[in-house]
Amino acid sequence: MKKISICEEKFSRAVERYDMLSCESILVGLSGGADSVVLLHLLKKEAALRGFSLLALHVNHMIRGEEADRDEAFCRELCKKWEISFTSEKVDIPAIAKREKCGLEEAARNCRYKIFNNFCKENGIKRIATAHNSSDNLETVIFNIARGSSLKGVTGIPAVRENIIRPLIFCTKSEIIEYAAENRLEYVYDSTNSDTDYSRNLIRHKIVPELQKLNPSVEDAISRMTLLVRDDSDFIEKEAAKFSDSKTESLLSLEPAILRRVIKNMYSSYGGKGDLSYTHISDVISLISANIPHSRISLPGNISAAIENSSLVFISDLKNKERKNYKLRLSLGENVIEEDNSIIFICEEKDENSEEISKYLIKKQNIYKILIKATIAFDIMNFSLFVRNKEDGDKYVYGKMTRNIKKLFSEKKLPIEDRATIPIFESDGNILWIPGFPTADIVSPKINQTAPKFSIYYMKGLSQNEEIRY
Repeated sequence: MKKISICEEKFSRAVERYDMLSCESILVGLSGGADSVVLLHLLKKEAALRGFSLLALHVNHMIRGEEADRDEAFCRELCKKWEISFTSEKVDIPAIAKREKCGLEEAARNCRYKIFNNFCKENGIKRIATAHNSSDNLETVIFNIARGSSLKGVTGIPAVRENIIRPLIFCTKSEIIEYAAENRLEYVYDSTNSDTDYSRNLIRHKIVPELQKLNPSVEDAISRMTLLVRDDSDFIEKEAAKFSDSKTESLLSLEPAILRRVIKNMYSSYGGKGDLSYTHISDVISLISANIPHSRISLPGNISAAIENSSLVFISDLKNKERKNYKLRLSLGENVIEEDNSIIFICEEKDENSEEISKYLIKKQNIYKILIKATIAFDIMNFSLFVRNKEDGDKYVYGKMTRNIKKLFSEKKLPIEDRATIPIFESDGNILWIPGFPTADIVSPKINQTAPKFSIYYMKGLSQNEEIRY
């Protein structure tokens, strides 16, 4: 009976520990290198035993010219020989990296996963197998440490991430090469693996050999460490996920490890992309600690963090930039303000209790969650009434005092992102009313008792995650 190799033993351990193969179909990312060829060979044997279908996909990055075409041809012939369904795609990675202003490695990785996932969706394949191993894991940890990574970066490469499985994650590169030799498996060699201009190759050829002098089994040691660190990281993430209070006092009561993750979660839930850096998180913590009303800082992805009502909130800078100034002339009946997702209904005060208007208002109240009413003494028949968004320097008079609108909004603690679209009612340059505030003296029914009276209804819809703020 043939002795099981260390590579096969570690492959089986990973497969069983993470239940990787309990599915009907698996797609292998096949580069043609030793790692992916060994992975395909091991999965081919498992497919025969377990009955799942096995497919292979090769991505030609068009980085190495004829050598890249050679790799593609090799993968095609190998799959033909082993009777495995094969697909290949060519992607101009240098052009993509230039367009997206990122490195070749990053562009290639992003494109590969995008192609893998699209192929799986189109063909109903459940899992993607990649040939990452413990040597790759060691390089990743070193790279992340050098960049000053958080605890999550030190967890290395996960054995399973969503629909991606990595059955060779416990195997070292030397064990994989040894398995290939024992089984007489041919594979291709990527010439760029020797180029130490690439960060990973510098780590692989310069740093790892020095670590192996300290501990010949450094890959295994780091694999054990990352498993332990991942357990710790997962526990902290679960604790952070339980927290939902955005009040600054509550946030500052958290342990630093929890607080940092809560900030990341809040940022992500608002649409933030990627991971916040240590500097960004420190800036947000400083913002919370200062607790200055309406203070804000910019974060990646056109998002700002701000303090509103002694709470931490996140605001879309892009949304504010895209908002256009508006000014609409109002008439009796319904007026739509698309910029504010609202409608304004105007009628004579004497008519608002009529059956027709009452039915209309009841119907609209079932749709629009905010309804604010004002009565103005104003001859709308002979004078133009407009609605617009706020402008710098806006002021109006009520209670015999001139009020600065910017200051009013601040005192009422209106969210910063809402202030740009709150409707301002004006006529002939005079502000008459702002929803949520008193009417101006010049249209106050108490002061102008003989002027015709009109009722204004401001009705605003809410987005799914928006709260009533008036």
